Amino acid sequence: MLNQKVLKRITHLEKNHCKNCEKKKGKDSTALTRTCKACPIGQELLSLGSQLELNKVERVMAKGKDMTFSDIRFCFDSGVDPDEIKKAAGMSHGKTFKKYMNNHGYATSGRKLI
Repeated sequence: MLNQKVLKRITHLEKNHCKNCEKKKGKDSTALTRTCKACPIGQELLSLGSQLELNKVERVMAKGKDMTFSDIRFCFDSGVDPDEIKKAAGMSHGKTFKKYMNNHGYATSGRKLI
């Protein structure tokens, strides 16, 4: 299972490289983010995290008609095309998706209505 391999690799890197990293001591979260992004281990962790996120999007989209509004918001936030979300959720008719989103206070683009 890909997720298990990715999670094991993340755990290994954090345990063996990040836990005792001298470069991160005493830094606030902003400085720490810059430090880790510049580190080869940090870059690998970011890449691995992206793989997990992509897998999560695929799993959520695979729910189909069982997708909740939270699932749909997650897909929007993850950059999934609204037409793909609409199709995956089984709301192929544009008016159905628009009404569903409007009832939750959102436009079909995923933006909150004022």
